[in-house]
Amino acid sequence: MSTDKLLTAALRYAEFGYPVFPCGPDKKPLTKNGFKDGTTDPNQLRAWWAKWPEACIGLATAGLVVIDRDVVEGADNPWPTERPQWFNLADAPTSCTPRGGRHHVFRRPDGVKWRCSTSKLAPKVDVRTDGGYIVVAPSVAPAGEYAWVEGQALDVPASELPLPPEWLKDALNAIHPPAGKVKSEPVAAPRPMADAAHNPTRLGRAERYIDRMPEAVSGQGGHGKTYAVAAALVNGFGIDEETAYGIMAQRYNPRCRPEWSERELRHKVSDAASKEHERPRGYLRDEPLQRQHFDDVDLSAFSVQGESPAATDEVDEDEDDLTELLGGPEERQASGPEDPGPFPAHLLEVPGFVGEVAKYNLDTAFRKQPVLALAGALCLQGVIAGRKVRDRSGTRTNIYCISLAPTGMGKDHARRINKQILFEAGLGNLEGAESVASHAAIESAVADTPAILFQFDEFGRFLATLSDAQRSPHLFGIIDVLMKLFTSAGGIYRARAYATKENNKTVNQPCAVLHATTVEDSFLRSLTRENVSDGLLGRVLIFEGERQPPFEYEAIEQPVPDSIIRTATWWRDFQSEMNLAGINPDPIMVETVDEADLVFRALVSLADREFGFALAGCELWTRALEKARKLALIYACSANHERPAIDGHAALWASEVVQYMTRRMIYLADRWIADGRFDAIQKEVMRKVEKRGGRVSHGDMCRVILRRMKSRDRDEILRNMLETGQIRRIETKSKTKPGSVYEVA
Repeated sequence: MSTDKLLTAALRYAEFGYPVFPCGPDKKPLTKNGFKDGTTDPNQLRAWWAKWPEACIGLATAGLVVIDRDVVEGADNPWPTERPQWFNLADAPTSCTPRGGRHHVFRRPDGVKWRCSTSKLAPKVDVRTDGGYIVVAPSVAPAGEYAWVEGQALDVPASELPLPPEWLKDALNAIHPPAGKVKSEPVAAPRPMADAAHNPTRLGRAERYIDRMPEAVSGQGGHGKTYAVAAALVNGFGIDEETAYGIMAQRYNPRCRPEWSERELRHKVSDAASKEHERPRGYLRDEPLQRQHFDDVDLSAFSVQGESPAATDEVDEDEDDLTELLGGPEERQASGPEDPGPFPAHLLEVPGFVGEVAKYNLDTAFRKQPVLALAGALCLQGVIAGRKVRDRSGTRTNIYCISLAPTGMGKDHARRINKQILFEAGLGNLEGAESVASHAAIESAVADTPAILFQFDEFGRFLATLSDAQRSPHLFGIIDVLMKLFTSAGGIYRARAYATKENNKTVNQPCAVLHATTVEDSFLRSLTRENVSDGLLGRVLIFEGERQPPFEYEAIEQPVPDSIIRTATWWRDFQSEMNLAGINPDPIMVETVDEADLVFRALVSLADREFGFALAGCELWTRALEKARKLALIYACSANHERPAIDGHAALWASEVVQYMTRRMIYLADRWIADGRFDAIQKEVMRKVEKRGGRVSHGDMCRVILRRMKSRDRDEILRNMLETGQIRRIETKSKTKPGSVYEVA
């Protein structure tokens, strides 16, 4: 066996993210800590195989579940007995062991507590998962060589491995009950809601309110969020403790990670009921508007005898109510802005064309990304209605959306869907180049096709130039052009002047729509105080996809639904009555009803209050109304392309999207933007601790999170984080010796 072949294979596994380490021919690890020393560091791997050139390759199985089928009395293992189930195993990467056995490698589902076992699943069938390892090809043992079955090598990251089939999950759950004590015992069934018979309407409003409050996540302010829910029920709605507990157990607790026990939930309710509150009991019950859908709100209250709300004396009170509806001013804590959590599920629902395109996206995706599907569909609607509609303030449908997701997790599917729909509807000319080399290329494309959709991948590298114009001036020019195009949609865009007059471009009412994708870290590491507070980021909407959606084997290619093509071609053929509409368009004016105006005024009031807080990124609120108007116009065109109108539903949906994304962007800015190297290290430590559930041992803090730092620098970082209240240290006791852990404060 060539030593280069072994090292090359070890490096290849590491590239895919699998921790590996050297083993002897007897499969025993050669390193001090065994599989715990597994690493993806290429320098360490080269050092190991330089020391042990013939070493077998051990692969730690954390995050995996490997089914190890040994031979039985020299023959193939008969398990599983049903042939179709055997084929389920063969769907996964499969290795032949020297003695004729098989290793089937699956991705371990989230939330399970399976353990390594020997012959519990079946005779001569072992399980390897967290706390175990296997030896992989091309390792050589005395009995022979390990080899992957042809076409079934382990050549993809763990995130792309198949999950175990359902029958195997059931079998593993049966023999591997959760290890150790689980924090949250099952919540007992709530007692009957005593208050329900007295006031079912109030309970319905309270339940809708709770459904829209952020869930509690361990290490991310979960205790405070759960207490806020309890306080809203017992104080805000004036509900008795038993009924409040029932609502929390049924509607809120299932969304928490991990779920609270009955004792913990009851304690939160009792605590909220016994403490004094700033607002009077029943303030949410008695207010005319709550945090709920517009279908549950009597909008007639916002106009008096047909007059606009602006003509009444009740506007200020109504705006305050709607500010509550949109989320209200964020509570300020010493630790910084609160994370608003994942994208609210109810905002994924947009009627009409956008909803149909998003559904088609999900029906054909191998990795379903609902939030990214929405982003792609909004951009598609924005470009096909471009230069054809406006609202009375001159707002157009040009939006800039950036979709974030890890590599290989489906962020490019929406781009392919948009391309396909445009082509089949005879609108292929609306898609611009997928990459451009200079600002002049963008200006030329917009001059040739004034309504145009740019779909860029790996957009993070463009954003990185904002902090260093000297490094890539041609890319920095692209950002400058995009910013100007965004604000020129309702007027004239004049390109940069050149010596040759023929090269000077002027476009009337350009509608450049940006649908960009990038990996999350690339985007977040590009953030600086300058590019958050001023420039492109103030104009964009950030859509965050799931980090690892399951792989859908059932997804198949399908033709674009006829209804989508019909609507797209309707927009293609729609023209205003004005001559030369393609050169000097006269877009129709989409009506904005009174209820929508009230929502927009409430958003402005909210944004003005939020802008007053001295937090990184609060400047992003200054463009909240502009982005909300664009989204509401797109919503209206989607809901009814023949007679669009910006009503209360459109305005509320758009305003909620913008306020959520603004809060989320401010939260991310607070976590990633640093004032110097020292601050950057502290923020990185906080992110890593939160990623581990908000709590790490002293040993892991020193050996894993801060392992590359000198002891003096490490001590200084920890001391400062403790003194500033970012983390706290808790002493622990064990049978052998005392220890300590750090947790997010």
